[in-house]
Amino acid sequence: MRDLGEYVINMVSEPLVEAMQRSSANVGPLQNEFELAGVTPKPCKCVNVPAVLEAPIAFELKLNRIIPVGGDHLVLGIIEHIINFLSFSFDKKLMT
Repeated sequence: MRDLGEYVINMVSEPLVEAMQRSSANVGPLQNEFELAGVTPKPCKCVNVPAVLEAPIAFELKLNRIIPVGGDHLVLGIIEHIINFLSFSFDKKLMT
């Protein structure tokens, strides 16, 4: 996320909860989190990192900043695109 300056937040339904828990493991940069979780990558429209095909909603974001909070971090991003694989797609350019 730091290196690429962009990321995707996938909103998952109950059948994907265990897979997403596996994908949240602290793994090395060469570990494929999609393989680890057993989900399918889907190319995004506005960022160069994939979304989870099986997730009904995905937020494509550009990294704004990372703020240290105690022993962890708060990650802030700017939404570039919202995908709802069930019915609609939202593009921030439509709001400007």
